[in-house]
Amino acid sequence: MVKFNKCKSFKRYLFAGSLLLLFLGTLAMTTNVFAVCQDLRQFNCTVTKICSGEIVDISEECANLCISGDTAYLYSASFYFQLRFLDSESLLGTDSSYPVGGCYVRYKSRDMKEGSMKVYYIPLIGATGCKYHFQCTPCDGCCSGS
Repeated sequence: MVKFNKCKSFKRYLFAGSLLLLFLGTLAMTTNVFAVCQDLRQFNCTVTKICSGEIVDISEECANLCISGDTAYLYSASFYFQLRFLDSESLLGTDSSYPVGGCYVRYKSRDMKEGSMKVYYIPLIGATGCKYHFQCTPCDGCCSGS
């Protein structure tokens, strides 16, 4: 009887281990979950805050654009936008922190590898009437700290 129980216990561990390996193997092959980002691009942005038609503030912001399939994420130290491609030059999405705000991204070039990027963001929380315009140029390694 003891020999049968040891065999039964071993089969349970073998079964659980096989399921775990199958899950991890499938996960690693279907999505690149262990990579930080498949296609990361960095931009140096001039952010203009416009309230009631007047420029209130101009600041500099370093932004990362992570493209993963048909979804993209634009983020920095102060914002995080989740975006979807509309066509080869533009993306549309929301601010992940305040999902009632809208964000529109437009590239100057069709391949998105060269040239500048414009971002328009209108937060709807608080209804301040302010809009943000980002004028961004590509940079290499400028966002290493964020």
